[in-house]
Amino acid sequence: MSSVSSLNDEGRSRRPLLLAAGQKTPSLYMVVAMAQSFAWFFGLPILCKPLWGQLFHDRSPNGSELILNLATILGTFAIYMAVIFPIYWLELPFFEQYKIDPDHQWPWKKQQNTTNSDSNSNRSQIEQEDEAARKLFWAMTKKSVQLMAINQCLLIPFLTHMKHVLFPTSAPSFDVVEDWPSYWELLRDNGSMCLLHELGFYVTHRMMHSHKYLYQFHKVHHEYKQNNVMAAQHNHPIDYILTIVSPALLSTIIVNPHSVTQFQFGVWILVTNLDDHCGYSFPWSPVRWFPFASLTEQHEFHHAINMGCFASKLNIYDKIFNSETTYLKWSKKRDAKSYHPAKEE
Repeated sequence: MSSVSSLNDEGRSRRPLLLAAGQKTPSLYMVVAMAQSFAWFFGLPILCKPLWGQLFHDRSPNGSELILNLATILGTFAIYMAVIFPIYWLELPFFEQYKIDPDHQWPWKKQQNTTNSDSNSNRSQIEQEDEAARKLFWAMTKKSVQLMAINQCLLIPFLTHMKHVLFPTSAPSFDVVEDWPSYWELLRDNGSMCLLHELGFYVTHRMMHSHKYLYQFHKVHHEYKQNNVMAAQHNHPIDYILTIVSPALLSTIIVNPHSVTQFQFGVWILVTNLDDHCGYSFPWSPVRWFPFASLTEQHEFHHAINMGCFASKLNIYDKIFNSETTYLKWSKKRDAKSYHPAKEE
């Protein structure tokens, strides 16, 4: 469960869940979001081309793809953390207006304020609760780092090697002269991988929630009581293989894109995953503004009630398989009454 508790029988959250309508509302922020997406699509290949020959010259296909995969995962996470960390730490009002759970401090902060009227015993109890919350958060963070080390530093190299053993013809090209993709090829392959990856993620994610045996692995991902960016990487290794790696392998094996397309797509899905869990609903998010993109709120809703909204990047499979009904009913009631659901118990 996230910091937003389960919905009651009337479909109202007992704690705040912020509407993320701004992510698809035409505004200057949408222009900023579009500019980031266009820079990703048009600019990233231009920046990569002079580096590709230097980084991957005379390397084996296995070694080249391993470097590509690790650089994509660790590099994207590091850059995203460098951006989001000051936002978490400074808590500037401009950014805090987009916080999904505005009534609760981040767990690494002091949770409650004491006043002069508080008794010594009550003040001591509050301070103990604050300290317990901080200890729990840092314990969870330590566990997240350990899981990341296992998943990304052990599983990724092993699974990359197994891909080349089992599917030797699926190795991506690293050529920068004859095989460098055109923008049409980038659009075609990124679009194909997006649809395939989203289908794979939807099926495996829903499967993890539907079967008790599998859910024992997936519930690790739901351990954070308040979503922050570390929750995006908080996966049991079995869950990581089934819901994170398998859809990525499926899409790359079937489409067999150029390595720069694979890198480009990897950056996109990683940013989407981090954006899903960052705890903010930013209207300038580059992965939310276009038709059929799922909202940050939808994944937060999934963490809140632990059901439905199984998608990540796109909501088309939630629509096709009718798994966003609870979310739509809740949002319709909230929008019709034009009030924040946290105001009623």
